[in-house]
Amino acid sequence: MHDRACELYYSIKGGTVDYGPSHSQQNKHSRYGRHYATGSYPSWSRQHPVHFVAHSLGGTTVTVMQQLIKEGHFGKEAHPDMVASVTAVSAPFKGTGYSFILGEDRKSAPDVDYFSVRSFRYSQSSLSTPSDLFTFSSYR
Repeated sequence: MHDRACELYYSIKGGTVDYGPSHSQQNKHSRYGRHYATGSYPSWSRQHPVHFVAHSLGGTTVTVMQQLIKEGHFGKEAHPDMVASVTAVSAPFKGTGYSFILGEDRKSAPDVDYFSVRSFRYSQSSLSTPSDLFTFSSYR
């Protein structure tokens, strides 16, 4: 996930992907990756933040990138305020429900919210506002 997060940052900002010396050594790959002569949004900064909309592993990629920004991985110019918001759809922040289909005990993951089309249809009839649609558990 670290590599994907680094690649995302440089694809937006531009420059040569730097995975970091310790990460590269630990994972036995080159420190530097692809070069983006011009990023997709080179003016990305605290003054010009980005709203991310991500699906599946894109959600975890963006959150890892946020953490790397916070830790100073991308230098002093990168700041957490560069990310205005993150909207993730079907991102596996708490793993996957597939393990429960295979027989994992649901008691081992009490904070997982189960979702099905039937429960969605049922809940729509009693919604007072769109924000009532989903209930998110707090992260521990």
